[in-house]
Amino acid sequence: MKLTVLLLLVAVQVFADIDELHELEKSTESESRSEAFANTDELNKRIIMPGTLWCGMANKTKHDNDLGEYADVDSRCRAHYKCDRKVFAFSKKYGYRNWKPYTLSDCVCDEDYYNCLKDVKENKQPALLVGKLFFNILQVPCLRFNADGLKATKEKSKFF
Repeated sequence: MKLTVLLLLVAVQVFADIDELHELEKSTESESRSEAFANTDELNKRIIMPGTLWCGMANKTKHDNDLGEYADVDSRCRAHYKCDRKVFAFSKKYGYRNWKPYTLSDCVCDEDYYNCLKDVKENKQPALLVGKLFFNILQVPCLRFNADGLKATKEKSKFF
């Protein structure tokens, strides 16, 4: 029951923050891009799961080795955060423009993230919460790469 309530509260905050990011994106016409990105980064740092430093839309770390209270879950989020092939929010890479308020990662990284979260032994409830938010509620699409680079289509993530 606690997990359901926490999941609901986090989801409400995530959706509220995504709406705020969407409004920020629309208002960037009058601002410089660097100001918009600074505001977005500050907002993203608020969207971190309690007990973690890496599980959210940004990270709250000073060093790469820093992990939160749920270190086994946090290490999985850190590995996903460090995915080599990704397109950051409101940026362009691999010939693809990402207008979304979150990073899109290589599908291989998302698949690894999914499997690693499923394999968490010690802190199963926080891992379940992170997985459900990322894969079920937000349903963040991923980018499929082939030998020639980025494939034109995005794939939806599977349910956790």
